[in-house]
Amino acid sequence: MIETGYEKILGIPSMQSILEFLSIYEALSIKDLMLYTGYSSRTLHDNLNLLKAHDIIKQEKRGIYKISDSRAIQLLTKFYEQILIEQVSSLLHEITEKLDRGEIKDQSDPTFKKLELCYDHCKPIFLKYFPTAMQSILLKINE
Repeated sequence: MIETGYEKILGIPSMQSILEFLSIYEALSIKDLMLYTGYSSRTLHDNLNLLKAHDIIKQEKRGIYKISDSRAIQLLTKFYEQILIEQVSSLLHEITEKLDRGEIKDQSDPTFKKLELCYDHCKPIFLKYFPTAMQSILLKINE
């Protein structure tokens, strides 16, 4: 097996989390990454430095990070994006079914709260692939 260094890095959950968010947002700051991942600034700095050292990400300007232009890494980000699309789709399907069965009465339902959190973290996925989903769900809840 050819060792690239990626096999160790990509197996670390914090690295995967960083790449997941960088795959759906064009560029993110340390503050954004702290908000989305829940990791400390120290953990993020350490992970980002390692990702930069392996040319997986690049620093656009001070404190702003982006996925590298490497073809392999671009394919990896498409993989992460596809996983998120499937997760969002599954959650939307679950909520729609619960709404149809009358199991969700208002926005205080825990499933709806889960959707709100997902929307806050994956807004670009919703806007690109499910542009009317939130509006449709809100209209159905408020019927």
